[in-house]
Amino acid sequence: MPSYYFVHVDAIGEAEDDEGCDLPDFGAAVAIAFSAARDIMAADVRAGRLDLDQRIDIRDGQGRTVAVLAFAHALDIALPRFRLEAEANATVRERTIPSNDPS
Repeated sequence: MPSYYFVHVDAIGEAEDDEGCDLPDFGAAVAIAFSAARDIMAADVRAGRLDLDQRIDIRDGQGRTVAVLAFAHALDIALPRFRLEAEANATVRERTIPSNDPS
C-alpha cells in the first residue's frame, strides 16, 4: 500500500506529518485530508474563530505534494440570506449579541 503524509499549512508555517499512513489508494488519502481539515476547523470554531486561509498538503512516500486541500473547499459555506438592520431598528440592536459575547 502507498504511504501518504498530511501536512497542515497555515500562516504560522507547516506542521509536518512524520508518521504518515499506508492507505489502499489516493481516494482514501483525500478522505483523510477532508476529515483532518474539518476537525481542525471544528476546534477553531469551538474557540470562537474560523480561519479559512489554511490547507492540508497530501504528500506521497517520496515527499512529493500530490494534492492540496484548501480549507475553504473542505465544506459548503452557506452565507446568510438576511441582513440585520441594527442601525435602523433599536429593538434589533438591543437583541443582537456581540460576536465576542460567550453567552
